Amino acid sequence: MAAQTSEQGQDLGQVRIQHLEQEREQAHAYAQGQAQLKAEEPKDTSQGFDQTLALLRAKDDTSRFVGLALLKSILDSKVDCLEDSEMIRRCWAAIPAKFLDRLLRAPRNENRSKEESLSMVGLAVAVLHTFIVLFPRDLGDDEKSVGRIERLIDILAWRYPQREKIPSCPADTRTQILQILLMLTIDLAPQTHLALEVIKFAFANTPFQILQKPNVQRIVNETLSSLVSCSRDTSQRPLAFQALHDLFYIIPLNVLPPSPSWLSSIATLIRQNFLSQQGWTSVTDRKPTVLLTGSLLHIFPTEFGNLLFNGSSTSAVSQDPKPVSYLFIKLLLIDLRDDIATLQLGASSDSLPALDRIAASYDIISAFIGFLIHLLDEEDIPPDPDNEINRPSASSFAPSLLLQLHVDISEAMSLTIENLRDRLENPIYDAVNLHLIAPSRSRTTSSAPTPHDTLTISQIRTLALWLREDDNEALRKEAASITNMLLDLYGKESHQMLEFRYPVLTALEGIIKVPEGVEAFLAADGWVVLTGDLRAILTSTPSPECGRGSFARGIEIVRVLLDVVESDFVGPAKEDWMEIVELASTPSSSSPAVDDPLSPHIRRADLLIATAQLAVELLVRAPRNVHVRSMPAAGKVLHMARDVLSQEDENSGADVRVVGTSREARDGAEEVVKALQGLGIKCV
Repeated sequence: MAAQTSEQGQDLGQVRIQHLEQEREQAHAYAQGQAQLKAEEPKDTSQGFDQTLALLRAKDDTSRFVGLALLKSILDSKVDCLEDSEMIRRCWAAIPAKFLDRLLRAPRNENRSKEESLSMVGLAVAVLHTFIVLFPRDLGDDEKSVGRIERLIDILAWRYPQREKIPSCPADTRTQILQILLMLTIDLAPQTHLALEVIKFAFANTPFQILQKPNVQRIVNETLSSLVSCSRDTSQRPLAFQALHDLFYIIPLNVLPPSPSWLSSIATLIRQNFLSQQGWTSVTDRKPTVLLTGSLLHIFPTEFGNLLFNGSSTSAVSQDPKPVSYLFIKLLLIDLRDDIATLQLGASSDSLPALDRIAASYDIISAFIGFLIHLLDEEDIPPDPDNEINRPSASSFAPSLLLQLHVDISEAMSLTIENLRDRLENPIYDAVNLHLIAPSRSRTTSSAPTPHDTLTISQIRTLALWLREDDNEALRKEAASITNMLLDLYGKESHQMLEFRYPVLTALEGIIKVPEGVEAFLAADGWVVLTGDLRAILTSTPSPECGRGSFARGIEIVRVLLDVVESDFVGPAKEDWMEIVELASTPSSSSPAVDDPLSPHIRRADLLIATAQLAVELLVRAPRNVHVRSMPAAGKVLHMARDVLSQEDENSGADVRVVGTSREARDGAEEVVKALQGLGIKCV
């Protein structure tokens, strides 16, 4: 046994010695190759190719390295040789695959510097890029090219046993690796799941922030366009749709094309897919279509929404003359009712439907509701002959169809409220993924879904829009039962993709239209929650990062609080509500000229005046003793409103953007001044 162990140790030692000798040979070959490359390059192309082929077929790495470098130089400088396919194939066949692998995995060590290692990797990648991307496509289908995929992925992901010894490649090399991987896998992607994973991995490990944006945009657009073209084959469509959906979540929005030419094609394919029996017969078939549609509506909300929902007839692909969007939404609503019923049962995690598909279904319905709102608003606008082609039209939606959709959406929203309420009250549901947990949690403890639950935010976003836009008193009363959950989510920490505050404010706008909603809002300390956020917004330092979003949210808060104050359920204004008067007395910003009409200073002025209008309403409805105690703060509000108007007087005739306040803010300031003077308030 000891002898065997000794022999194994000797074998390992010999392997290590051989490995070190190979590294020394590579380093020596690199040094000799660099020296030899300084010699004059052959001026005759055929002579240069013959010399290069001889060097590539040599047995030592020094000659091979020189031959590879010469080959790259010739291919880069001799344009006429690009048309000689036979010569290209001979050169490709002469390159040893194992030698390429040694260059691709060349680590930095005591015999090789960082610059030398990067140069070796860069040379191998550049040669592969030249043959696979720039030359005929049939060169990229052989074992030599496909066999390099794993090595290229290792470089892109910086994945080696001795990771700290492998320097990160420059941006140009990483861009070439991305192009090589896409070229080798794009044709196989819709047929092979592994090819799709390679594409997604390549994009996920691409440092978009350091690459040249035009090059990356071109690569991204070509990749997406190729996948869309592959989707025309119905057998390849599910995998292609899934790949497109995944890529939209990986690729940053700023490198996506703004109005891609393939957008209308993918909208047509999506309509064809859900109308065909093959594309909509099972949940597995439907999922890629629903997920992709939801992704596109997030990225291109207006443009793709008009393409998908515009009321074209289905006569070209179906015998049913109803609009495509009508049938699409009907099918989604049917699915949603079944999915919610399954969620309500909560029998086991295995029986639960895919939550990402349900969330995407809600997003599609939300986009359709927004499309209908815009469509009905457009009916009141005179037609524009120059923009009639892409303008949505309600003429294809018969009143009976709109009425049926109204009934179906209201029913789905009612079931959604029930599902959200059960998830709040039932302690057996896990807050994030609805999996069963031990029922030991106290029923008095709120188990509202956390902000990480994408299904919850999709549900609330859709429900909120419908509650605000549809005058359904019964549904608003029903939604009042989840007001405490909405306010709990409002106070949660926001995440990049899960911003609950705006949809919650939209939902509250609808809920407080009924007395039951106002009662639930006050019982859940809604006034305290919203005024706390309003205070934080008004007392923060204006900045471009927080200005537009937070000040716009503040105006939404004021709108909700104003509806509460004006509700018949409330009665006289309460004394603790008069803090709004103090907030409205914050001095207005008198900053220098601003060019951006959405700058934080302008939005802050809008918010201050909106808050002042709420303060006026509170003063009007306050009891006399409360009114008297608030008069000093009200005087400051009057002073602030006059400041806004004085800015306009001093800048009469100037561009409104220079003043620092919007036209709406100055009009509101006039109303505030008149109202406060009518109440006998004097400027402090």
